[in-house]
Amino acid sequence: MPISYNDYVEFSLEPDVTKGLIEWLRRIKDCKVSIVFREDQPGKVKMSFRGKNTGKLHLIAEHFGGGGHPEASGAIIEGNFDEIVDLVLLYTKKEVFGD
Repeated sequence: MPISYNDYVEFSLEPDVTKGLIEWLRRIKDCKVSIVFREDQPGKVKMSFRGKNTGKLHLIAEHFGGGGHPEASGAIIEGNFDEIVDLVLLYTKKEVFGD
């Protein structure tokens, strides 16, 4: 779920609006991986990964300069929000599902 800086400005969101969102997404029955992308400063994207039986989300986070546990991890990347979202989703899909 991507939340850009423009979303924060347009909807007058507070940074803690995403608190608990990642866990809620993880509870969706057939959702194997959930990712929240949060750009609460222009060009700085925080990502939270949660999963069910993937065993590798920490490796994905490490690939992007972050870390964590096999089913719960995170990273921060600087750059263009949309490009980061696309890149991370593509990489995660490949690593988790082999696509």
